Amino acid sequence: MRSFSRRHRSITVGVALTAVATALSAHAQEPQSEASEVQLQGSTEIVVTATRRSETLSKVPISISAFSQQELQARGAREFSDVVRLTPGLSLQKSPIGGNQVSIRGIASSAGASTTGIYIDDTPIQARNLGYAPSTSFPALFDIERVEVLRGPQGTLFGAGSEGGTVRFIQTEPSLDKFSYRGRLEASTTRGGAPSYEAAAAVGGPIVQDKIGFRLSAYYRRNGGWVDDVNGTYTIVDPTAASYRNSITFNKTGTIEKNANFDTSLLLHGALVIALSDNLTLTPSITFQRLRNNDGIGQFWLAASNPDKAQYARYLYQAGDPATNASLTPLSGGSSESGQDRFYLPALKINWDLGFASLTSNTSYYDRQQSQRADYTRYYYRYMTQQFIPPAGARAHSDFANKQRNFVQEIRLQSAQAESALQWVVGGFYSRNVQTARQPISENFTANLPVISFGGVPYGVADGEPFGPGSTAFLNTFGVPLLPGSVSYDENRHLVETQLAGFAQADLRMFETLKLTAGVRVARNRFEQNVDLLGPESNINAPYGTPCAVYASGPCVVGQGALTPVYPSAFSRKNETSVTPKFGITYEPDGRNLFYATAAKGFRPGGSGPIIPPNVCDADLRTLGYATTPTTYNSDSVWSYEAGSKNRFFNGKASIALSGYIIKWKNIQTDIALPTCGYNFTDNAGDATAKGFDMAIDLSPLPGLLLTGALGYTKATFDQDVEGGANVIFPKGSGVPGASAPWNVALSGTYNFPPVGDVNFYSRVDFTYLSRERRAGQTQPGAFAYNRLLRQVPSYSTLNARVGATFGLFDLSLFMTNITGAHPFLLLGPASRPILNDPAWVATTLRPRTVGLTLSIKG
Repeated sequence: MRSFSRRHRSITVGVALTAVATALSAHAQEPQSEASEVQLQGSTEIVVTATRRSETLSKVPISISAFSQQELQARGAREFSDVVRLTPGLSLQKSPIGGNQVSIRGIASSAGASTTGIYIDDTPIQARNLGYAPSTSFPALFDIERVEVLRGPQGTLFGAGSEGGTVRFIQTEPSLDKFSYRGRLEASTTRGGAPSYEAAAAVGGPIVQDKIGFRLSAYYRRNGGWVDDVNGTYTIVDPTAASYRNSITFNKTGTIEKNANFDTSLLLHGALVIALSDNLTLTPSITFQRLRNNDGIGQFWLAASNPDKAQYARYLYQAGDPATNASLTPLSGGSSESGQDRFYLPALKINWDLGFASLTSNTSYYDRQQSQRADYTRYYYRYMTQQFIPPAGARAHSDFANKQRNFVQEIRLQSAQAESALQWVVGGFYSRNVQTARQPISENFTANLPVISFGGVPYGVADGEPFGPGSTAFLNTFGVPLLPGSVSYDENRHLVETQLAGFAQADLRMFETLKLTAGVRVARNRFEQNVDLLGPESNINAPYGTPCAVYASGPCVVGQGALTPVYPSAFSRKNETSVTPKFGITYEPDGRNLFYATAAKGFRPGGSGPIIPPNVCDADLRTLGYATTPTTYNSDSVWSYEAGSKNRFFNGKASIALSGYIIKWKNIQTDIALPTCGYNFTDNAGDATAKGFDMAIDLSPLPGLLLTGALGYTKATFDQDVEGGANVIFPKGSGVPGASAPWNVALSGTYNFPPVGDVNFYSRVDFTYLSRERRAGQTQPGAFAYNRLLRQVPSYSTLNARVGATFGLFDLSLFMTNITGAHPFLLLGPASRPILNDPAWVATTLRPRTVGLTLSIKG
């Protein structure tokens, strides 16, 4: 692994030596703490339902990472990004405007349908990439029975959204015969930031013994901010932006809000289980979650920050008052970049034991509403004026509003005889997903600009053509005034996507040691989308400074006659049938060793892309050989070939799970950037191959000590040049945009000390490493959109530790995260992104070093 630097190697060796040194001084002792109990049992003994029936992890012929509630607690995992850093092959890419993209094994795409299935229990919640800030919501990790990450296509049992893999959040179910409860209090402080705190509780048990049971949980967390909103003055030193942080000098004149980027999470869950008879149960449930961020997603200005001292700040553009500044217009909303993401998920699960088989029905309705504001001040000022320093009071922002309504009905019938040579499952699936996306863009300075130009070419001037004396440059460019609230662009999308599928999978044990697997899913996918563009920027009939004489012999009137505005609108529809088979063979010579090989197909349905406003992007499109942007794109698919083994040694004191794979991805739905005008569109562009391996090791060399490690390598690259006209969009061998870092390493050591009376002490160390990302898209030399100033995400490592004690039902621990203060530049780019030559650079990074206390109870 040449990608490991000397520093990373030394940290890794140090973690290992510390754990071994601790173990040599230990005495034999059974583990007592909740934080370490699951570790010494071994993660391979977690029971999962990846094949739609309960099996221990070591017996499932699939590459899986699984985390129980106890293990999530021990590792300090509070949100999905914590699971990502612990899981080889799993990647979470975030965008500068609040979107996100999940991928597994390099099957990543910010266009079209999701490549990764995301499930809460049996409900798929992944969102289609609709609009310019698509994202998927993830539940908070409290009272979650387990999280399962299934690597490789899961199209047979989990459908069209699982082309690269599936992530499942399994909530704790109510019990008919046993009371249980858990609670957690946590408080922490972050270097250079505000305190964070958390309170959570869950309780469940029988209401009527063996007849009716319940489960209730509540979770609240506030993550303190650590990026300040400031104002000040700055001077451009290097207009090429090649000096990065030193491209401008920034002089802070005041702090508007300290630690502005705080966020809160609220999760409420309730469920009942009702036994109508000995073999029939109903489980209704409802989950509510609301996430709020106060101001931004942690983005900071490089020139205004000192990461070495954990000092982070960003320049906040504040809207001026039109009453005192005649050059400004009224702007809707404030100057913060706040956001909210909430969902409701009611569900009903029915289990009916028929003796020879069990029948399961899952009915659910996922109702999500998400909004996020992004600062577009520098982008729009540069876009409209070709200048970099907006005047005082100038402000522009874009609001992203996304809604998702997904009804799901699935019915499964599966064999119930565990010892039978033939195990099978058949089922039907129906979903109706309605998504909407709206993006209004507002700016308070464009209406009264003296000149508006794109690419250095004046398109409209004040008192000029076509409307003459007294007219504004804005009217002479776009032909109509701003909408109320100073809105210049308003995009509205509405889609309805339905899937109707039937699936079956069977495992046939040919001999005591050999099992064959075959399965198939046949689905009918239907997609309909409406797109409407409003606002001056979308006016197809905009004059762009054309002389009035071209339109009329007399005076031209705004919005009338030959200059009546015309706005784009489009409707598209696609119907496709997909067939996703799976084949596998498993060899299990004894209870300690399992070897398997699988071949499986994954599928993503096609769809329709965005409408790009006319004129300003024509040059980029022609350069790529497009007369217009494609209105629809087709499905893509993968074939995955995997071989692996799961083995236990030394009477269960050591285990290893190893898998290698190659995935052939055809006709990829791809997001293609237009670097000059700043828009993008979707098309099927090229084929790619992803290959790699992942490995997980559990080792208990001494009583009380467990060492675990997970290692993954992924290489996802294009098979040939993806060409657009005379240009290359993606060169052969370049990385697939959004794919995970090639190397991912997660190491941990847990030790339980000998008890002192009734108190049991433990310690834990966690180390993770991600290598530098591959060059891809705009960071790849030779690509059409390549920009030499943009960089891949660098390699970085994190080190976390926890020490604690258990006494009775309680567990009290002290933890520290990001001990080394790692601060890699993530989402590094110009402040006026997507225009790329802005000397003001912004980035995000990891939360600085954090120290805190956790008190938990379980009974």
